[in-house]
Amino acid sequence: MIYTFRNENSISGERYTTEFLYNYLISNHQVIEQGEYNLTKAQSFWTFLSISKYSNLINISNNNLVDLLIIKIPTTSQIFLIPLLTRRFKGKIVVWVDGLMWEFPGAKTSLELIKREPLVFFARMLINNNIWSRLAYFLPLTYVVSSETQKLQFFGYLHPKSKIHVIPNAVPYALDFINSIELGQQVKSGKKVKFGYIGHSYPVKGLSDIKKSFEFLYKKGISPELELALSERGGLPENIQMSLSNVAYTGVVNRSEFYSRIDCLIFPYWADWGTNTFPSVLLESIELGIPVIISDSKLSRELFREDSAIFYERKNYLNLANIIENIHSSHLSLPSKKVLKGLYRKKFSKESIERKWGLVIDIAKP
Repeated sequence: MIYTFRNENSISGERYTTEFLYNYLISNHQVIEQGEYNLTKAQSFWTFLSISKYSNLINISNNNLVDLLIIKIPTTSQIFLIPLLTRRFKGKIVVWVDGLMWEFPGAKTSLELIKREPLVFFARMLINNNIWSRLAYFLPLTYVVSSETQKLQFFGYLHPKSKIHVIPNAVPYALDFINSIELGQQVKSGKKVKFGYIGHSYPVKGLSDIKKSFEFLYKKGISPELELALSERGGLPENIQMSLSNVAYTGVVNRSEFYSRIDCLIFPYWADWGTNTFPSVLLESIELGIPVIISDSKLSRELFREDSAIFYERKNYLNLANIIENIHSSHLSLPSKKVLKGLYRKKFSKESIERKWGLVIDIAKP
């Protein structure tokens, strides 16, 4: 059984990875479903605090209906709860940690995040990193994380007998909804590169970098096209609004249509990437061969090689503007679609992920 601590939105990367594993398990093992309480469309940072989540896990553990329980948690801060809630469980447990441990993003960035999301910021920064995560040292468990960056962050907190496995949270689904041949012809047609962003508008996403860079270029008489496909989460705050003829806000979009309209994705995150370690937007772009301009971080360097993305310094909108200008004027080439698709096949193929989960399950089985 897969048991998730968090309600996962039906279109979220978190839900996709859970469904991917579930489909693999039912093809190879007997699986009991978690139940309808995991099918809600509601999603929030706070849903893991639900009392029903805990009582349901206690009931499942007490009944001992399965031999292997895969418990998926948003962050390492919930690990200490697992031995308490599964006290009477006689089978094996694998703890699947979905997200990174938040690191301090710097004083200036922190102040901006506190203004917009004070409760979430303090909960993640203070509780996850400094208190509850350290209790993992007393719990000899088996863990699955999505990246080497996660593993290095978390390794120092672990019990000496704990085991930790790295399985990317990628799920191959992009080619199911888009014609990749059309994508491969766009830049070659001679048209100017069109840039795009898709996702939330929370401060940590770094959209103000995009706003400042495009306004800076517009004042210089440079007007590259930009589409901002913003979800309903985060809204459209004043600090990311632009009244420029070359910028279009399209709101919630059909992803296939969005990807067919752009040639280069901008991913300007200020801090670690949230509860889904490798965001589905980035994985889609790699799978489809869409080049990415991305803020530099340990995780982005783990995901992309030097020749498969264009990196810029976090929060440095002038650096971002310079890159966009050089691409717009054809002085800087975009990474090859062939390289990106090859990267996806090598690191994130369906077969590779299934094989890694199979090894973990074989090791953990009673």
